[in-house]
Amino acid sequence: MFFAATAAAQSLPTVSVHGHAIGNWCYQLQGRSGAPLELDAIAASKYQLAVIDYSADGSSDGEFTAAQIAALKNSAGGPKIVLAYMSIGEAENYRFYWNKAWTDSRGRPTAQAPAWLAVENSDWSGNFKARYWQPAWQAIIFGNDSAGAGKSYLDRIIDAGFDGVYLDIIDAFEFFGPDGNNERPTAATDMAGFVEAIANYARTTRGVSNFIVVPQNGSDLVRELDDTTLAGYFAAIDAIGAEDTFYYGNRANNNAWRPQLWTIQNLDTFVANGKPVLAIDYVTGAKRVKRFDNACAQKGYLPYTAVRNLDRLTPLR
Repeated sequence: MFFAATAAAQSLPTVSVHGHAIGNWCYQLQGRSGAPLELDAIAASKYQLAVIDYSADGSSDGEFTAAQIAALKNSAGGPKIVLAYMSIGEAENYRFYWNKAWTDSRGRPTAQAPAWLAVENSDWSGNFKARYWQPAWQAIIFGNDSAGAGKSYLDRIIDAGFDGVYLDIIDAFEFFGPDGNNERPTAATDMAGFVEAIANYARTTRGVSNFIVVPQNGSDLVRELDDTTLAGYFAAIDAIGAEDTFYYGNRANNNAWRPQLWTIQNLDTFVANGKPVLAIDYVTGAKRVKRFDNACAQKGYLPYTAVRNLDRLTPLR
């Protein structure tokens, strides 16, 4: 598979996300060096789709209000589709649902930890693998729209007026499945079912019929699911986010050019089924960015580049 690296930038695509024509997108989860996320720069930008955290600092105290999200969606830079980041395959120890008694000083689950809590992610301190198929974890993610501390994650997002969700750690099925620790032989099917349940809850139970659902990564599901289950998964989602598709390696940023051909073949299946690819590679520098843009243009992906901390807005190009 050849990806041209010509000096002239190729035209980037416009894709349809749940009926919205989108020609660019951005992704920012926090401010510089972990400072609270501020929305002003995103609002002033001409980005048409923005993925942000549902909270300025990740906590319940920092949750964005419906008024703030409405203002961002109708901001001076132009109307925006706004998606809330939500990790469904890992628990984060700064979220509203976390109990400090669940882990010890070395980050190991204690006797008080819920059964769904597994090991800490060695690459991201404070993030813990979640047995996402267990009802108690799924109840944290969706299904309680009551006021107060017990309100579920998805209900908080819906009530704030977000257009949809950007679901992370879909690839947790690889960790728990036959190619990982094999704790859950049905891990792939369970993850697909979880995503479908999230979409159904938002669109049917909560009545937000146009709610957008975008999983990030986990494209290997197209190889793991039977045709019927895969069709249900495609029906539930509107696009797929893809990290590190062309620049790949162990560095946080600016890895070598190494197109992930296996993943690209998976993403071709998504595109063939009408699910656009929101591609993000963590690179800086005009030459790297242009090469990434050109590769995305050839494949019909919508590109965005950033640093992996996602703590700053990349200027629209």
